Amino acid sequence: TEKEIQAYYDKNKAQYAQPQSRDVRHILVKTKKQADDLHAQLQEGADFVALAKKHSTDTASKASGGKLTITKGQTVAAFDKKAFELAVDEISAPVKTEFGFHLIQALSKVKAATTTPLKDVKEAIRGQLLQEKKNKAMTEWVDQLKADYQDKVAYAVGYSPPATVTGET
Repeated sequence: TEKEIQAYYDKNKAQYAQPQSRDVRHILVKTKKQADDLHAQLQEGADFVALAKKHSTDTASKASGGKLTITKGQTVAAFDKKAFELAVDEISAPVKTEFGFHLIQALSKVKAATTTPLKDVKEAIRGQLLQEKKNKAMTEWVDQLKADYQDKVAYAVGYSPPATVTGET
């Protein structure tokens, strides 16, 4: 029913949420000295993309000049905090994480967190709830059949049925 769909959506709203995100570039290096040297070059106008391609140890973003789209809470805490507080085009001082030292440049504004509206997921929820009801009805029917015939089934002398496998482990 519409009421059941609404209740499911309300109960599981976090499932339909997309946190804040933004595009950034970063350079990852192992030492503070190297990070400080690169930061000084960037402050003097060096090309971020060229430095990222040459020096970054982040294999996932190195080839693209350090470009990443990050989602709030999906990167390590220190990186996440700095990446979301930078102004557009601002370059951070070195940020230490367990991976090394990052220089981060914000490329876009922070995209606000969103939640997919009920109207866009309503039919998917309807299908899921319908399938759950079908599964429950089938399980109840099989359980009732087993109960009804438990004392009515007899096997030939010397024969015993194979062990049944249940869904429980």
